[in-house]
Amino acid sequence: MSGRFISDLALQNLKRNKRAYLPFALSCIGTVMMFFILYTLSYTTTLHGTYGGRSIQRTLQLGVWVMLLFSVIFLFYTHSFLVKQRKKEFGLFNVLGLEKRHISRVLLVETFIVGMATTLLGVLLGALLSKLMYLMILKLIGAEVVKALAIPKDAYVISAIAFLGIHGLTLLSTLGQVYAARPVQLLRGSQLGERQPKARLWLALIGLICLVWGYYISLSVKDAVQAIPDFFKAVLLVIAGTYLLFSAGTVSLLNVMQRNKSFYYNKRRFHVIAGLRFRMNRNAVGLASICILSTMVLVMGTVTASVFAGRENQLKERFPRQAMFSAWPSNEESGAYFYTLLVDTAKGEGITHTDLITWRDIYFVGEEYGVPGQYQQADERFVWSGDATDRMGFYFIPLSDYQAAFGQGIQLQPGEVAWHSLYGKALREEITINGVPLRLVQRLANEQVFESLPHLSHANYTFIIRDDDLNTLSATIKNVWENLDPALSWAYTTHIAFDTGKLGTDRAQALLDAFYEGIRPYYKTQNMGGFSLRANHEEVDRVDFNAIYGGLLFIALFLGSVFIMAMVLIIYYKQVSEGYEDQARFLILQQVGMSQKEVRQSIRHQVLMVFFLPLAMAGLHLLAAANIVWKVVQLLAMSDQRVFIIATLTTYLIFMAFYLLVYWKTAGSYYRIVRAGGQRRDFA
Repeated sequence: MSGRFISDLALQNLKRNKRAYLPFALSCIGTVMMFFILYTLSYTTTLHGTYGGRSIQRTLQLGVWVMLLFSVIFLFYTHSFLVKQRKKEFGLFNVLGLEKRHISRVLLVETFIVGMATTLLGVLLGALLSKLMYLMILKLIGAEVVKALAIPKDAYVISAIAFLGIHGLTLLSTLGQVYAARPVQLLRGSQLGERQPKARLWLALIGLICLVWGYYISLSVKDAVQAIPDFFKAVLLVIAGTYLLFSAGTVSLLNVMQRNKSFYYNKRRFHVIAGLRFRMNRNAVGLASICILSTMVLVMGTVTASVFAGRENQLKERFPRQAMFSAWPSNEESGAYFYTLLVDTAKGEGITHTDLITWRDIYFVGEEYGVPGQYQQADERFVWSGDATDRMGFYFIPLSDYQAAFGQGIQLQPGEVAWHSLYGKALREEITINGVPLRLVQRLANEQVFESLPHLSHANYTFIIRDDDLNTLSATIKNVWENLDPALSWAYTTHIAFDTGKLGTDRAQALLDAFYEGIRPYYKTQNMGGFSLRANHEEVDRVDFNAIYGGLLFIALFLGSVFIMAMVLIIYYKQVSEGYEDQARFLILQQVGMSQKEVRQSIRHQVLMVFFLPLAMAGLHLLAAANIVWKVVQLLAMSDQRVFIIATLTTYLIFMAFYLLVYWKTAGSYYRIVRAGGQRRDFA
């Protein structure tokens, strides 16, 4: 068989199946384009010259590989619709004399044409739109355009290799199905799966248990530190429960409806229920996938909208004053030097400081060793994310420092402390730390502390403690810094904060740099064996906040677009393929006495039952996940629950409106196909 004949046949097949291939091709182009843009923005050197550029690139790089993984799953799934509908065509070719090796050559040419065309168009569109996305990124982080976007050369190569490889894998999968099936099986390929499914109550029960278990984990989370590991457990359980309930649970429910004779034998319901029972095995996977994709879009939209909308509140909570400086270890001499240096540095930079406050704290890692309320210093310098969940960071601030900064609002008796934690669990009223008994008499609000900066890996607690009690506690703190003088093991960290007025990012950064240049030589000459310095300014950190959260928002918009595209394509293929399958069935119903009006009502009831079930289930998932998602949002330094609730409701309403639009568009195709009636036609 000549190559010319194979090529012509492949082109004719693509034209004849354009209704099926066009949405698939557009999806391929879209995924290639989005991957190319994400890769370009993640690895371009252009963003290195902007404030927050590297921060946002580290965030975007996470999205690149998520995007690639999802592209593989998504394109394989959607391609399976094409293969199922074309099996009859492959069977006809086989019956007419084409051997399977000839069919394989035709499929190879088709895949080559589709793969090359969609990859090339996706890369070209990605290159054209990358600059627009680059400008959007700069807008999100509040940076100015510094220079034209430089697209990395490997963006072209990696995009081409990745997506041509995906098309190659789909070809191998299709060839495997063609070679494994007999001609008669290929001819009946699009009708397979129409046997009446059995009700598997045990699977439905397992699905319900998984779903309830996942909901329980989400609703019972109280500690934000555990929110992320618990979140992934809940996600896996809910995904498993959703698929099992849609496959086994819906069939069982329909069987129960059919057994109820008075309910089932109704001209409005019996053919709808009967039709759904015969095709629910195949519908279940698609419906569950739509539900999961919808939930992913809703959760991503809620989280990113919350943290992005509340970023200014987060900055206000983090900064009691616009400029904050810290130095450790510190004593009376170094604290005085630290203060003088900062005042002189600000003056040298032409900055007038106001509302200056200073305070000290002692930090160490504590752990609850079996006995509730009894904490001991751990043999660790810091708390890492892999540590035990009962390990936490303790900050102790002398009462005299607190009163000097905030006034005499807190009065403590010996052994009493006031405390604050952004998301740590509530402590007992009576506790001991390193054997020192303390009584918690007041929990402070966020605005009553110097800063409420969270840690992603652990809970942290701030205690306001009398100076004499702190001296007693300090004597119990052991040295876990091997390279330091033991006398400095519990040395204070000195903090100084003041307002500067609006400086602009460059002047604020210059102030921080001048501080580092002035303080480092002093600490090096002290030969302390090690030191820690920190300098932050609200305007500089705002750029990093915008970069990190802008990057999250950008990724959410990108991945949300991909998930929505996947959802729309699944719905489209489902509606169109079922429309052709239902032509003959509804024609028979008319022949046995149903009117056109009753047929239209039957179609509407069936579509509404199937189409809106995933939306309702996704809303239920979002409602059940609200508690744990809020804990995750808190870990991202967001503490305004009102903003979170508004973001959640707004995200769901916007998504519901979009879902209704998709329903209106795709259901129209289904109605037109079914109303056409008459002789059964192929999908193409």
